[in-house]
Amino acid sequence: MAIKNVIESLFGDKKRGNGPSGSVSNVNIYWKGAMHSVHGFEIEGNEHEIVIPFTNHGAGLSFLKDQKKQEVIDSITASDPFKIGSVVPGLPLVINTGEKIEIHITLKNPDYNYSGPLTLKLGSAANAEIHLELQKTMLNAKGKSIKVSESGEVKRINRGDIFESSVQMLRVFKKGDVITEVSVNKPFSFIRSEPELPFSIESDNSFIVAFYIKAPDFDYAGNLELNVK
Repeated sequence: MAIKNVIESLFGDKKRGNGPSGSVSNVNIYWKGAMHSVHGFEIEGNEHEIVIPFTNHGAGLSFLKDQKKQEVIDSITASDPFKIGSVVPGLPLVINTGEKIEIHITLKNPDYNYSGPLTLKLGSAANAEIHLELQKTMLNAKGKSIKVSESGEVKRINRGDIFESSVQMLRVFKKGDVITEVSVNKPFSFIRSEPELPFSIESDNSFIVAFYIKAPDFDYAGNLELNVK
């Protein structure tokens, strides 16, 4: 994946304050349908600084797919319960062909102890939005088809963007079952899961898995089907 070649170092060492503690298991970075996952960090204090370096190397090596025009990053968002404190250089950020930059992001840590993943989404207004209407989300496994969303979901997202669908796996599986394969219906594409494949069901009380799905490049209304083995 092109994004992997340009993230050289992710985390700064600035941790401030005496707030809650915990840990981020991994950091998922999204940009125009591409995703890269890196190791997390320990939560110490009220803030944490992340440094994301970008290098536009050229065709096949760049985080930026189009070498013939500028790319503009005009928004950066963090998944709950984290918040973006500051971004340096300030947004909008313009990246030219061959240019090397670093984005310094100060995160506001949650005000309670937290352990789990963190998602950072880098957005561009130039990337057209689509209308996505998920009427049902179905989990197909062990010869069963279970509706895992209680109501339909309607959203506006960037074409080819990656979104998350969280599923309580104990609705079909039991403790000790091993999951080795996941696929989704077209026009969606399965990107990854958290925990990553293969994994086993480790609890008989609650076991929620986050599936990361790539949206189509066009408006869609219909079902999302998660085929799990």
